[in-house]
Amino acid sequence: MRTGTLFGFQVVVNPVWLLVFALLMVSLVTSLAGTGPDDLPGPAAVGVSAVVVALFLASIVAHELAHAAVARRRGLPDRDVQLLTLGRPPEAAPDPVSPRTEAAVSSAGPLLSGAVGGALLLNLANFGPLEQRIFTQADIVGLQDLLDLDPGDFRERIGAAAFSLRLEAPTDLTIEGWYQQAQTLEDQ
Repeated sequence: MRTGTLFGFQVVVNPVWLLVFALLMVSLVTSLAGTGPDDLPGPAAVGVSAVVVALFLASIVAHELAHAAVARRRGLPDRDVQLLTLGRPPEAAPDPVSPRTEAAVSSAGPLLSGAVGGALLLNLANFGPLEQRIFTQADIVGLQDLLDLDPGDFRERIGAAAFSLRLEAPTDLTIEGWYQQAQTLEDQ
């Protein structure tokens, strides 16, 4: 089924993906929702799950768009961006292409996916157990605790928590980044 156009490419999504996304939603909501101290309330679990599923869809579309964009750049005719059933290969190019062009088109999607995944891992690497200790010491245990503070108060609490733990305080840039990430999450 045609779902729209992105950057001049028709996007075609096989209806089987609707089932995949529904199963992902159910699985994520079931995993996240509950009444324990680390669980999310029902509406929050649904919201987080919807964001995760939407990001998953966006990553698949971006991966396929990378293939299509490189093919267009290499002079190949435009084709639909297709999200097919799992395990079904896309249509072969109608005209023979050079090995270099084939390699460029084939590697574009995985390279983009790897770059995005690497960037996410680098971001996660900046928030580990040490940072969790500082946040806990600062009595910031959830997103709302952070959002209830203005940037100056947040900086002061993080600095005081690091001092009381006898740790080096995070840089102002790091603290500002955390605050902006929280604002971004609130906006979503």
